[in-house]
Amino acid sequence: SHLRGAGDIDALCQTLFARLAPPFAHEGGALHAGCSIGVAVCPQDSVDAATLLRYADMALSHARARGDGRYQLFAAEMSRQTLERAG
Repeated sequence: SHLRGAGDIDALCQTLFARLAPPFAHEGGALHAGCSIGVAVCPQDSVDAATLLRYADMALSHARARGDGRYQLFAAEMSRQTLERAG
């Protein structure tokens, strides 16, 4: 199915977090997984695959800074901040 908006993206991310929430059995013990998600949307953010991956990675960095169980949509200011740090 296609994602149609922020509500669909939120629902998909929440589903991914929920599926990772239960502990995994490992060598007689239990492991808990956590994740962060970065999101870039085509065609709104870009139609170029390499650019979308770069933008999703920028969003992921912001999500990670907020802690496990978070997702972040790409925003144009993230690209500007990255350029400012590099310059």
